[in-house]
Amino acid sequence: MRKEIYASLAIADHEIRILVSEFHNGRLNILKVERVEHNGVKDNQIINENEIIGAIKKGIKHIESNLQFSIVRVLLLVESKHMQRVNKSLKSDITDPLNRVQMTNVQHIFQQAHNLAPLENLELINAEVYRYKLNGSYLRKSPINERTNRLNAEVDLYYCDRQYVYQLAHIVEQSGLQILDVCLDSFAIGKEANLITKSPEEYLIAVNIERQSTTLSLFYRHRLVHTEIIDKGYGIFIEEISKDLKIPNSVASRLVVGNVDFSLDTYSKYPVYLWSQNRQSYTCSQQDLMDIIKNSSDRLFSTIQEACQPIIESGSTKLYLVGEGSMLKGIDHKLSELLMIDVKSYLPTTLGARDGAYVASLGAFYDYIDHQQFQNYHEVSISVVDYEEAMQTKSPDGQQTTFSTRLKSFIKDPIKGGTNNDQ
Repeated sequence: MRKEIYASLAIADHEIRILVSEFHNGRLNILKVERVEHNGVKDNQIINENEIIGAIKKGIKHIESNLQFSIVRVLLLVESKHMQRVNKSLKSDITDPLNRVQMTNVQHIFQQAHNLAPLENLELINAEVYRYKLNGSYLRKSPINERTNRLNAEVDLYYCDRQYVYQLAHIVEQSGLQILDVCLDSFAIGKEANLITKSPEEYLIAVNIERQSTTLSLFYRHRLVHTEIIDKGYGIFIEEISKDLKIPNSVASRLVVGNVDFSLDTYSKYPVYLWSQNRQSYTCSQQDLMDIIKNSSDRLFSTIQEACQPIIESGSTKLYLVGEGSMLKGIDHKLSELLMIDVKSYLPTTLGARDGAYVASLGAFYDYIDHQQFQNYHEVSISVVDYEEAMQTKSPDGQQTTFSTRLKSFIKDPIKGGTNNDQ
């Protein structure tokens, strides 16, 4: 039985994120999640490739040690830097004797899209069929076996800065990995959060809040229309606290995640952190933290408001917060009050990846699976031979151990580490 195991790699501004998943019986099971910090990005520019390469190697080594099989290829997430969308109308003539649309016709559409001449200084990342035209009617799904003489399709081509894409590819290759496929992070977010399939007449804005930047992605009528990157992220809270209290960034980061809450009107004055410096003891409370970040949070929220306001004035709009910063308590409440629209923090429901930081990584899996049927190759992220050798361990009843059976047996007998030996 073919194992559909995939690994995604996201190079965030302060860490790398690797998710390893298995598609089994139509469900996505997370096998391993790894996050490794790095200092290779500053002001949204990669300044030290070796830092990132080292973080990737460390993460992969830890994953392989835990899962006992090798990761060979990864789905690479590409940040929406200088993203440009180009719409093309493509066609495929029907050669079936009964004039039915075949899978080869849909594959031909995608082949044409990927074979188009590239734009200057840009690299094609995603080619997505927006809709098919069949006998005068528009369809969102592939019209396999429908009768017509010619299949027409409107395709959105998403391009990114070529130099940046090549730099990412070089980092991955220097880490000893191959690239299985690439996916635009904004499109992957739309895939996981179902923003592409929601109400076509509403403006949907995904706000991806990371430490050094915030990316706004506009979805309208089942397509990703535009992206904009703001050079501010929730990292300004960490910097303010670190500078004011004279504590390391790592400590300030934990204080922000654990104690900042934008949904409250009054804050606790009880100490939440105690430390000593030069033989003198210090404490800080939630009230102290919120006072320190007040100006920086106002700047971030007003910048987001300024970027979203023209869309909000154009019609019904909803905001979906994703990314590491979306996990801050009450941030959706604060933006909803400020923008006076519906704002939600999107939290994935996939077991093992219930964190806003993993939204794009999860979406990359679904995007790749959706595209597999239109591609002539069906690669996975592992070496199948190595995997089969590593998975020779059989359960007592002679059946091969799978993720589902391991999980069930662990729940049944957690002390035995997931073995199913209750006799």
